[in-house]
Amino acid sequence: MAITNMVGDDLRQDALVLQVIKVMDTLWLKAGLDLRIVTFQALPTSNQRGMIEIVSEAETLRAIQTEWGLTGSFKDKPIAEWLAKHNPSELEYQRARDNFTDRAPFVLTHDMAYVINGGERPTQRFQHFVELCCMAFNVVRAHRSHILDLFALVRIHTYMATSLTARFKMSGR
Repeated sequence: MAITNMVGDDLRQDALVLQVIKVMDTLWLKAGLDLRIVTFQALPTSNQRGMIEIVSEAETLRAIQTEWGLTGSFKDKPIAEWLAKHNPSELEYQRARDNFTDRAPFVLTHDMAYVINGGERPTQRFQHFVELCCMAFNVVRAHRSHILDLFALVRIHTYMATSLTARFKMSGR
């Protein structure tokens, strides 16, 4: 495992969020929903120091967009073109696209929608993505007390607890 030393960053919240994601993944798997979640380790050693695991063979969205030049961030196709370039066979590209669909972040950009749809027009694949998101949310919502308890263990700021409660549409615990 490759790691990098972080100085000047408080990794405590990162570690907590990663732990919550692992708990959610366990809940999803128990519900028969395999979203193929990949996480990394974050180990805070003080409030301004820590170590994080380097995820091998990974590219940031910014790096992919930058590869396509100054206007790369404004195009819909950079991610799809990058996936095609790095997965030359049709089978490899299909696997990469399926994997991308299952792991797309919570902020859905035009180029991400382009990959999910396989083009500019909405397709059944996008509807499937929406359904996966809804199923995942409902599993988490059903276990909201457990997840909120994790945040309470570390005495997370009241605003965050209030915000999470509002997102789960609950009127208290």
